[in-house]
Amino acid sequence: AKSVGANGHPDADRWQASNFAALEDYVLETLDARARLLLKLQNPLGVADRLIAGYEQVIRNRQDVLQGDFRTLDTIDENLGAYQDDMRRDFAYHRNSVDNVLYAMAERGDKFFDDTLRITRVFDLMNSSKIQAAFDREVIADTSREIEQEVSSLIDWLVDKDYRQWRAIMDYLNQRAAEHADQIVGQVGSEFEFNRQNLLASVGREAHKIVNT
Repeated sequence: AKSVGANGHPDADRWQASNFAALEDYVLETLDARARLLLKLQNPLGVADRLIAGYEQVIRNRQDVLQGDFRTLDTIDENLGAYQDDMRRDFAYHRNSVDNVLYAMAERGDKFFDDTLRITRVFDLMNSSKIQAAFDREVIADTSREIEQEVSSLIDWLVDKDYRQWRAIMDYLNQRAAEHADQIVGQVGSEFEFNRQNLLASVGREAHKIVNT
Protein backbone atom coordinates (compact mmCIF):
# COMPACT_ATOMS: atom_id res chain seq x y z
CA ALA A 1 0.00 0.00 0.00
CA LYS A 2 2.96 2.32 0.73
CA SER A 3 4.44 1.67 -2.70
CA VAL A 4 1.09 2.37 -4.25
CA GLY A 5 1.03 5.73 -2.49
CA ALA A 6 4.53 6.49 -3.57
CA ASN A 7 3.63 5.77 -7.18
CA GLY A 8 0.91 8.38 -7.06
CA HIS A 9 -1.99 6.02 -6.65
CA PRO A 10 -5.31 7.89 -6.16
CA ASP A 11 -5.67 6.26 -2.68
CA ALA A 12 -2.37 7.62 -1.41
CA ASP A 13 -4.01 10.48 0.47
CA ARG A 14 -6.41 8.11 2.19
CA TRP A 15 -3.49 5.86 3.12
CA GLN A 16 -1.64 8.76 4.72
CA ALA A 17 -4.76 9.98 6.50
CA SER A 18 -5.32 6.56 8.08
CA ASN A 19 -1.97 6.86 9.97
CA PHE A 20 -1.10 3.33 8.88
CA ALA A 21 1.73 4.79 6.85
CA ALA A 22 3.37 6.16 10.00
CA LEU A 23 2.85 2.81 11.74
CA GLU A 24 4.41 0.98 8.81
CA ASP A 25 7.38 3.33 8.83
CA TYR A 26 7.81 2.80 12.55
CA VAL A 27 7.76 -1.00 12.27
CA LEU A 28 10.01 -1.21 9.21
CA GLU A 29 12.45 1.64 9.85
CA THR A 30 12.57 2.09 13.63
CA LEU A 31 12.30 -1.43 15.03
CA ASP A 32 15.12 -3.84 14.51
CA ALA A 33 14.63 -7.49 13.54
CA ARG A 34 14.51 -8.65 17.19
CA ALA A 35 11.91 -6.07 18.16
CA ARG A 36 9.78 -6.95 15.14
CA LEU A 37 9.99 -10.64 16.09
CA LEU A 38 8.87 -9.89 19.66
CA LEU A 39 6.00 -7.80 18.32
CA LYS A 40 4.87 -10.67 16.12
CA LEU A 41 5.05 -13.14 19.03
CA GLN A 42 3.40 -10.90 21.59
CA ASN A 43 0.41 -10.10 19.42
CA PRO A 44 -1.02 -13.67 19.20
CA LEU A 45 -0.02 -14.34 22.80
CA GLY A 46 -1.96 -11.27 23.87
CA VAL A 47 -4.98 -12.46 21.92
CA ALA A 48 -4.66 -15.90 23.53
CA ASP A 49 -4.44 -14.32 26.99
CA ARG A 50 -7.58 -12.34 26.35
CA LEU A 51 -9.38 -15.44 25.06
CA ILE A 52 -8.29 -17.48 28.09
CA ALA A 53 -9.35 -14.71 30.48
CA GLY A 54 -12.72 -14.48 28.72
CA TYR A 55 -13.36 -18.22 28.93
CA GLU A 56 -12.22 -18.32 32.55
CA GLN A 57 -14.82 -15.67 33.31
CA VAL A 58 -17.48 -17.71 31.47
CA ILE A 59 -16.50 -20.81 33.47
CA ARG A 60 -16.64 -18.88 36.76
CA ASN A 61 -20.06 -17.54 35.80
CA ARG A 62 -21.27 -21.05 35.02
CA GLN A 63 -19.89 -22.36 38.29
CA ASP A 64 -21.68 -19.59 40.18
CA VAL A 65 -24.93 -20.43 38.42
CA LEU A 66 -24.58 -24.16 39.07
CA GLN A 67 -23.69 -23.62 42.73
CA GLY A 68 -26.81 -21.52 43.03
CA ASP A 69 -28.78 -24.32 41.37
CA PHE A 70 -27.42 -26.84 43.85
CA ARG A 71 -28.53 -24.58 46.69
CA THR A 72 -31.92 -24.34 45.00
CA LEU A 73 -32.17 -28.14 44.92
CA ASP A 74 -31.26 -28.33 48.60
CA THR A 75 -33.88 -25.72 49.44
CA ILE A 76 -36.56 -27.56 47.45
CA ASP A 77 -35.60 -30.87 49.07
CA GLU A 78 -35.89 -29.34 52.53
CA ASN A 79 -39.18 -27.72 51.57
CA LEU A 80 -40.62 -31.01 50.32
CA GLY A 81 -39.47 -32.78 53.48
CA ALA A 82 -41.27 -30.21 55.63
CA TYR A 83 -44.29 -30.44 53.34
CA GLN A 84 -44.46 -34.22 53.75
CA ASP A 85 -44.22 -33.92 57.54
CA ASP A 86 -47.03 -31.34 57.57
CA MET A 87 -49.16 -33.51 55.28
CA ARG A 88 -48.74 -36.58 57.49
CA ARG A 89 -49.68 -34.62 60.59
CA ASP A 90 -52.62 -32.81 59.02
CA PHE A 91 -53.85 -35.92 57.21
CA ALA A 92 -54.03 -37.76 60.53
CA TYR A 93 -56.33 -35.01 61.80
CA HIS A 94 -58.67 -35.29 58.79
CA ARG A 95 -58.59 -39.08 58.95
CA ASN A 96 -59.59 -38.93 62.59
CA SER A 97 -62.66 -36.94 61.58
CA VAL A 98 -63.76 -39.82 59.34
CA ASP A 99 -62.86 -42.36 62.03
CA ASN A 100 -64.96 -40.47 64.57
CA VAL A 101 -68.02 -40.82 62.33
CA LEU A 102 -67.43 -44.56 62.08
CA TYR A 103 -66.76 -44.93 65.82
CA ALA A 104 -70.02 -43.13 66.59
CA MET A 105 -71.89 -45.52 64.30
CA ALA A 106 -70.19 -48.50 65.95
CA GLU A 107 -71.25 -47.28 69.39
CA ARG A 108 -74.82 -46.86 68.18
CA GLY A 109 -74.64 -50.37 66.76
CA ASP A 110 -73.48 -51.83 70.06
CA LYS A 111 -76.27 -50.08 71.88
CA PHE A 112 -78.82 -51.16 69.27
CA PHE A 113 -77.89 -54.84 69.53
CA ASP A 114 -77.84 -54.69 73.33
CA ASP A 115 -81.34 -53.24 73.33
CA THR A 116 -82.66 -55.48 70.55
CA LEU A 117 -81.35 -58.75 71.91
CA ARG A 118 -82.89 -58.31 75.32
CA ILE A 119 -85.19 -61.16 76.32
CA THR A 120 -88.09 -58.76 76.63
CA ARG A 121 -87.82 -58.00 72.86
CA VAL A 122 -87.28 -61.55 71.70
CA PHE A 123 -90.53 -61.52 69.75
CA ASP A 124 -89.49 -58.36 67.87
CA LEU A 125 -86.61 -60.35 66.34
CA MET A 126 -89.12 -62.35 64.38
CA ASN A 127 -90.08 -59.19 62.49
CA SER A 128 -86.99 -58.70 60.30
CA SER A 129 -88.33 -55.71 58.41
CA LYS A 130 -89.00 -53.91 61.65
CA ILE A 131 -85.48 -54.67 62.92
CA GLN A 132 -83.97 -53.54 59.61
CA ALA A 133 -85.87 -50.28 59.67
CA ALA A 134 -84.86 -49.61 63.26
CA PHE A 135 -81.20 -50.41 62.46
CA ASP A 136 -81.17 -48.03 59.53
CA ARG A 137 -82.82 -45.30 61.55
CA GLU A 138 -80.84 -45.65 64.81
CA VAL A 139 -77.46 -47.00 63.72
CA ILE A 140 -76.83 -46.04 60.08
CA ALA A 141 -78.68 -42.75 60.50
CA ASP A 142 -76.72 -39.99 58.62
CA THR A 143 -73.43 -41.90 58.61
CA SER A 144 -73.16 -42.03 54.81
CA ARG A 145 -73.80 -38.31 54.46
CA GLU A 146 -71.37 -37.46 57.26
CA ILE A 147 -68.64 -39.65 55.76
CA GLU A 148 -69.24 -38.11 52.35
CA GLN A 149 -68.87 -34.64 53.84
CA GLU A 150 -65.66 -35.55 55.65
CA VAL A 151 -64.17 -37.21 52.57
CA SER A 152 -65.15 -34.24 50.41
CA SER A 153 -63.49 -31.92 52.92
CA LEU A 154 -60.39 -34.12 52.90
CA ILE A 155 -60.20 -34.04 49.09
CA ASP A 156 -60.61 -30.25 49.03
CA TRP A 157 -57.83 -29.94 51.59
CA LEU A 158 -55.51 -32.26 49.61
CA VAL A 159 -56.12 -30.40 46.35
CA ASP A 160 -55.54 -27.01 48.00
CA LYS A 161 -52.33 -28.14 49.71
CA ASP A 162 -51.12 -29.78 46.51
CA TYR A 163 -51.74 -26.66 44.45
CA ARG A 164 -50.14 -24.31 46.96
CA GLN A 165 -47.03 -26.47 47.26
CA TRP A 166 -46.73 -26.92 43.50
CA ARG A 167 -47.21 -23.21 42.89
CA ALA A 168 -44.60 -22.29 45.51
CA ILE A 169 -42.02 -24.65 44.01
CA MET A 170 -42.68 -23.54 40.45
CA ASP A 171 -42.46 -19.85 41.41
CA TYR A 172 -39.17 -20.53 43.15
CA LEU A 173 -37.80 -22.47 40.16
CA ASN A 174 -38.92 -19.83 37.68
CA GLN A 175 -37.30 -17.12 39.78
CA ARG A 176 -34.08 -19.10 39.94
CA ALA A 177 -34.12 -19.83 36.19
CA ALA A 178 -34.35 -16.13 35.32
CA GLU A 179 -32.06 -14.88 38.08
CA HIS A 180 -28.83 -14.88 36.08
CA ALA A 181 -30.25 -14.45 32.60
CA ASP A 182 -28.95 -10.86 32.29
CA GLN A 183 -25.94 -11.08 34.60
CA ILE A 184 -23.61 -13.34 32.63
CA VAL A 185 -20.65 -11.66 30.90
CA GLY A 186 -20.91 -12.46 27.20
CA GLN A 187 -23.02 -15.39 26.06
CA VAL A 188 -22.76 -18.48 28.23
CA GLY A 189 -23.85 -20.68 25.34
CA SER A 190 -27.24 -21.86 24.19
CA GLU A 191 -26.49 -25.53 24.87
CA PHE A 192 -25.46 -24.88 28.47
CA GLU A 193 -28.50 -22.71 29.12
CA PHE A 194 -30.79 -25.15 27.30
CA ASN A 195 -29.54 -28.08 29.40
CA ARG A 196 -29.90 -26.02 32.56
CA GLN A 197 -33.46 -25.03 31.70
CA ASN A 198 -34.30 -28.68 31.00
CA LEU A 199 -32.84 -29.66 34.35
CA LEU A 200 -34.90 -27.06 36.17
CA ALA A 201 -38.00 -28.20 34.30
CA SER A 202 -37.35 -31.84 35.20
CA VAL A 203 -36.95 -30.86 38.85
CA GLY A 204 -40.32 -29.12 38.66
CA ARG A 205 -41.95 -32.24 37.19
CA GLU A 206 -40.34 -34.49 39.82
CA ALA A 207 -41.45 -32.17 42.61
CA HIS A 208 -44.99 -32.25 41.24
CA LYS A 209 -44.84 -36.07 41.16
CA ILE A 210 -43.62 -36.25 44.78
CA VAL A 211 -46.30 -33.82 45.94
CA ASN A 212 -48.99 -35.97 44.31
CA THR A 213 -47.84 -39.27 45.88
